[in-house]
Amino acid sequence: MCNMMSLDLKKTLYEVHPSFVELERIKSMSVSDSTLDRLAGKVHALNQEKKQRLRKLQDLGGTLIELWSLTDTPLDEQKCFDHVTSLISVSQNTVMPQGCLSHDLIKKRLRSRD
Repeated sequence: MCNMMSLDLKKTLYEVHPSFVELERIKSMSVSDSTLDRLAGKVHALNQEKKQRLRKLQDLGGTLIELWSLTDTPLDEQKCFDHVTSLISVSQNTVMPQGCLSHDLIKKRLRSRD
């Protein structure tokens, strides 16, 4: 999930509990129930953010297709937005390419729409 949203995994884990960042050096670790609850909460929050970002890009992709239809935009001009329009029919549980839901990508596409 962190890869497709271009989030730093170590930073995300550190926000849950600083010791998660040190897991590479530690062979075994005991995790408290409260830490597991925070981790579950973080996963839930990331899933919600993923859904929201996907919806934004799907809406943007639908708008692009409508606009192209109205303006008879050539296919070669449409191709540079394939990474957005290809997400229109993607379900939320589909494995997606790295960075496809990055916040910077969404902001960039929304700015280019204005």
